[in-house]
Amino acid sequence: MQLFVLDYDPCISALYLCDAHLRKAILETAQILTAVHVNNGNKLESWMSKPQNYNHPVCKAIINENQMLWLWYYFYYLNCEYEYRFNKRHAYYNLTFNYKLPISNTHVSDIPIEDLVFYPVFTNFTSVSSDFVSSYREYYKYKKTMVKSFIYTKREMSYWL
Repeated sequence: MQLFVLDYDPCISALYLCDAHLRKAILETAQILTAVHVNNGNKLESWMSKPQNYNHPVCKAIINENQMLWLWYYFYYLNCEYEYRFNKRHAYYNLTFNYKLPISNTHVSDIPIEDLVFYPVFTNFTSVSSDFVSSYREYYKYKKTMVKSFIYTKREMSYWL
């Protein structure tokens, strides 16, 4: 499972994904949401995506409500971006509204940055960076070299790529 946090704003983070990663991110984010739900002592519901790995570092690192709130919004915006680019809803679109959000008066844009660090991110894949968005972007540039078609339907490629 992969979580690309390419911006502190989950909406912009979703916009920065190429088409191939956007499609895959919806499935993987649903799996992460499900794993975190179960890891927090809740039962696996029949409507949930089946998680692939409850012990994945991303799933284990989501430990506060602000991270969960950000992740839910990210999932929502991934689905919105999918609908915009491909003029149809992803099969997981309706799952967005089934996941329970943490009760919070915090708007996603007001979440303190230090609450959003999901797990250590490596710069140049060797040293830990404190700026996790920059590290994710660096990693995403690396991933770009591995994806055959880095296409953005109805979008321009991210300025930092």
